[in-house]
Amino acid sequence: MVQYILHLDEKRQREAGQSSFVLAELDETHLLVKPFAEDIVRGKINELVDSNTFSREMEPPPEKRAMLDDGGKEGGGKKRRPAKDKI
Repeated sequence: MVQYILHLDEKRQREAGQSSFVLAELDETHLLVKPFAEDIVRGKINELVDSNTFSREMEPPPEKRAMLDDGGKEGGGKKRRPAKDKI
């Protein structure tokens, strides 16, 4: 995450011409940032996490999934065994 925050800081400096919000790199996993940047950094991290999170809601509905399993053809696709329920 430190690398991502440093990237955000560099991008902000380059694109907006603003000064760095990172005050110090304390170690491999900790940074000291200016107080105003906390909300900005947290928001960007949340966006990153959300974009990399799988959501079951994004799966196609069962009817659509069955159609995709048949290769898009009605009744003419490969027969597949029903998926076993995962616990």
